[in-house]
Amino acid sequence: MRQLLTLSLFVALTGSAFGQHPGDLWLGQNSQGQIVNVGVDLASPFYLPPSAPLGPLGGGWALNNPGFDHVVVPTAGALPLAPAASLSFNVLSMTPGLRMISPNLSAVLTSAGQSGSLGGSDLHVHWHFHVHSPDHANYEDHAHYQCTLEIVDNSGTMTASEPITLYFQTEDVLVGDVDLDGSLTPSDLTAFYAVLADPSAATAAERVAADVNLDGQVDQQDLCPITVLLQLGDGFVRGDANEDLTVNIADAISMLGILFGGEASPTFETALDANSDTQFNIADPVFMLSYLFSAGSQPAAPFPTAGCP
Repeated sequence: MRQLLTLSLFVALTGSAFGQHPGDLWLGQNSQGQIVNVGVDLASPFYLPPSAPLGPLGGGWALNNPGFDHVVVPTAGALPLAPAASLSFNVLSMTPGLRMISPNLSAVLTSAGQSGSLGGSDLHVHWHFHVHSPDHANYEDHAHYQCTLEIVDNSGTMTASEPITLYFQTEDVLVGDVDLDGSLTPSDLTAFYAVLADPSAATAAERVAADVNLDGQVDQQDLCPITVLLQLGDGFVRGDANEDLTVNIADAISMLGILFGGEASPTFETALDANSDTQFNIADPVFMLSYLFSAGSQPAAPFPTAGCP
C-alpha cells in the first residue's frame, strides 16, 4: 500500500504526462450521466504517516492522497466528465479527529454538511487528509477513520455520485494481521480474541489490525469479518440461531431458548438480530415466525447465504 501511495505522490508532484494517476479517484460519468469513480480500490484503508505541522494546523498524521482525477480514456462504466463540469464534494460523514484540508490550507472540513471545490472536466486536485493529534486521545478512535463524500456537478449537467467512502489508518499494518507477523494466518484469530477481551491493553497497531470491519472500534462486530478474512469460516446467516446455515422453525425455538432458557448463543451473536435493529429480544423470534409463516419481510443480509453484514 505504501508503495502505491508513494508512487501517487511522486506523479502528482512531478506533473507526469500519465492521463490518470495511480492512487487517485478517477471521476467520470456513466451512460446515464451520473458521476462515478473507477480509480483506486477503496476497500483497503490508506495509511496516514506521521506528519510535520501543516502550517498553523498542527502535526499528527497526514497525506494528500488519494487525489481527485478525471477519466481520460473511457473505461468499463465510465466516460469522461461533461465538458461543462464544475465539480465539488459534500461531506456526508466524517470520523471525529479526521479532517480534510484544502490544497492551499485555507479551508478545514471536519464534519457532515461541509463541502469543498474540486474543479472542471480536466480535474486533478489533491486535498489533504489529516488526523490531528489533540483529537487522537481515546483508543476507540485509534483504529480507523472514514469520510463519506458525495461528488456533485454544480453545472447541473451530471447527477451526483453514489456515496464514496474513504478509510484511513495511522498505523502501517495489514488489516487482520493482529499478531503483526506480516501475514494472515489462523494465529491472528487467537491474537484478535486477546485484543477483543481488553482493547485498551493492546497496542495501537494491534487495534488497527483487529478492526476488520473498519468502523474504528474493536468489538464483536469484527469477529465475523476476521473469520472470513482468515478463511476460517463463511460467516453466518441472519436468523440462524442454531448455526446449521439454514433458517426454519428450529431457529425461532432456539432464540426463545437463548432468551428464556439459558441456552448458549451462536458464535456470531449478530445472527440473532433477525430484524436488524441492533439488539436481540423477543421481537427477533416473532420476526422469524412472521417471515416463515405469515409472508413477513425476510431478514436482511447476510441472508439466505452465509456472509458478514
